[in-house]
Amino acid sequence: MTSQFVSDYSIIHSILSNLHGHLTTRNNVITQFPQLSSSDEILQLSSTAMTAHLEVLSLMDDYKEAIASIEDKINDMEDGAKKEEEQRIFSSMETSTDGSTNIPVSLPLLAKLTAKQETKYDRAFEAATNRVSMLSRLPQKQPSTSTPSIQPVPDHSSALPYLPQAFVPLPPMRIEPFDGSNITLWSSFHSQFQSIIGSRSELSPLEKLNYLRSLLKGDALKLVQSIPIRDDLYSHTLDRLKVAYDRSNHSTSLLYQKLMGMKPKSSRIED
Repeated sequence: MTSQFVSDYSIIHSILSNLHGHLTTRNNVITQFPQLSSSDEILQLSSTAMTAHLEVLSLMDDYKEAIASIEDKINDMEDGAKKEEEQRIFSSMETSTDGSTNIPVSLPLLAKLTAKQETKYDRAFEAATNRVSMLSRLPQKQPSTSTPSIQPVPDHSSALPYLPQAFVPLPPMRIEPFDGSNITLWSSFHSQFQSIIGSRSELSPLEKLNYLRSLLKGDALKLVQSIPIRDDLYSHTLDRLKVAYDRSNHSTSLLYQKLMGMKPKSSRIED
């Protein structure tokens, strides 16, 4: 028997097809991480992965709504026999895999698949940044010449201290995500983001926006989720977060309340 909700199932298939494309993009990024040798390469590839990740999150929301819509329509059916048949079709669909993409149709299994991929991405990203950091610390081999080079002697008579020309670059830093549950953490998050991402002139506003949204969770992400991901809306997104969380007085008040709520270990006063 053919379902009455063919068009609804077609929407589900379309979402799964788009989801499969973005999951494949992230898998390709994961496999390329071991081949990278510079921070710029990591940033460029991470931008692609983050764009795909945001699309996955959006499609997962669409998928949940599409599944819920079919369930509601089945529950509203008055014909008992037809309702039972539609429930059987729906249950059969949920326990299968999509024919063209070979990914699970079940919402819990699909969520588990995306979460597992995110864990793999985080590990691959961390391994790549650690490797690039180690490579940057290796001494660079200087080309040999027939005449030995003469190193300049520092002028200790100068008021300024001697600074060597070579330096060891610092290892990459990882920014802790911000979920908006603790407003006192905003200042630290914002400073880290501006220092590591926002201040980089080689990154476009769109790339910075993708980085920013990938580091938001919970209420903080919901606050800006309705803003389209466009090059000209990076500043607008950041401003909306500042209006909601950049309240220095409020942060000070919260910290004061926490301090006042702390109990002393002892009521005795010792000299």
